[in-house]
Amino acid sequence: MSVTISGSAGLSFNDGSQLAGQLGIFNRVIDGGFIINQRGYVTNTALSAGAYGHDRWKAGASGCTYTFTQGSLGVNTTITITANSLQQVIEGCNMPEGGTYTLSWSGTAQARINGGSYSASPLTTTGITAGANCTIEFNTGTVSAVQMESGSYPSTFAFRPYGTELALCQRYALYYGTNTGGYTMTFGMGFSNGGNQAWRIVFPNPVPMRATPTATFTNIQTWNSNGGAQTLSSVNAVYQLNGFVGVDVNAGGTVATGGYPVALQTNGSGGASYFLLSSEL
Repeated sequence: MSVTISGSAGLSFNDGSQLAGQLGIFNRVIDGGFIINQRGYVTNTALSAGAYGHDRWKAGASGCTYTFTQGSLGVNTTITITANSLQQVIEGCNMPEGGTYTLSWSGTAQARINGGSYSASPLTTTGITAGANCTIEFNTGTVSAVQMESGSYPSTFAFRPYGTELALCQRYALYYGTNTGGYTMTFGMGFSNGGNQAWRIVFPNPVPMRATPTATFTNIQTWNSNGGAQTLSSVNAVYQLNGFVGVDVNAGGTVATGGYPVALQTNGSGGASYFLLSSEL
């Protein structure tokens, strides 16, 4: 097999395949194979503008609906966008070179970069500002194996280990709980501080999040040895420090005396029960 070496294209083989000049993790798109779905997006669900489906992918300005069939763990999934558009904002710290980048994917959908014109794969753009966020957006059609890389040439989709891809996603979203319910899971521990019904709950996060996250929840409860299980009513504050996330929350019902241990739990009675921390762009 013959090999051509290029300073811009990397290694080119006589079967048409390429190995990009950049070594390591050169794909700037996270979850480009649609393999991580922490929020449990259900196929053919209409997303409002800015709402997330698969990890790192959110609906465009007019919303989005797409369908998919999730395959084996870690195997790329092809989605079909049936209405409007789906986008990902690539964080600027992952675009440090600036200049020319090439976006490639498989499927019939067209894409655009930073609000430009839609085009088929591959799509090369110039003038990207080093360190600036970059938005890629797909219109209706099929999409899979999305890749954004520095330079003018597309290369074969770069698979990353599943655990690596999940950790990259968790920089922006951490999901504790279940979409189907049926069991109780404890994921945070802390202490009550008494009369104002606030509970100081701390739990580890697998990776440091991009910024101090916001918290949303559905059907979550607190539990303490003095007051038992109580429905979580609100989150007052969120903190992030040295690999841990802390939350101050309110629970309805009887308030435990200050200093009692308290846990944050999913509700095992059935139905969706989750606690989501988000620092998405």
